[in-house]
Amino acid sequence: MLSPSKISLTTKLEVQRVYEILSSVTESWHKENNKKQLFEGVVNQKDFSIKPVFDLSPRDQLRPQIKGVIKRKNNQTTIDLNFNAPKIFTRLLIAGYILCLVLSLVIFFLPKTIDLPIKYFWWLPLIFIPLNQIIFSSYWKYKIQISTNKLKLLLK
Repeated sequence: MLSPSKISLTTKLEVQRVYEILSSVTESWHKENNKKQLFEGVVNQKDFSIKPVFDLSPRDQLRPQIKGVIKRKNNQTTIDLNFNAPKIFTRLLIAGYILCLVLSLVIFFLPKTIDLPIKYFWWLPLIFIPLNQIIFSSYWKYKIQISTNKLKLLLK
């Protein structure tokens, strides 16, 4: 599955300044006419829950849910980020994997009386499981990386 990722960012900015910067680029929901908006969600003094909108398009719905905690330690502010996949996407991915397994089992256990060439390709749906995992994992890592880079730029 798409595992949650945890990343910590550090900055010399004060907690209040981090809050102001994140609030200035975050709206409650995505507004098409707001060009400075990079995220949608909620930003509080000590934590936030946001989703990126800077690369949002109708075909691009795999956006990480970024939950962060802002802490001040040793003259530095630490922002602990936790990236989670949307629950609906995870459920669809699991359903697809189950469908591939069931399809493979159905083809494998076709009655011996049916002599179809497809019967010998029972393993074919199983290929989609690791293939999907590789594709979605690499895309997920890419989405996390560009979101992390945007946040690093903001909090310099």
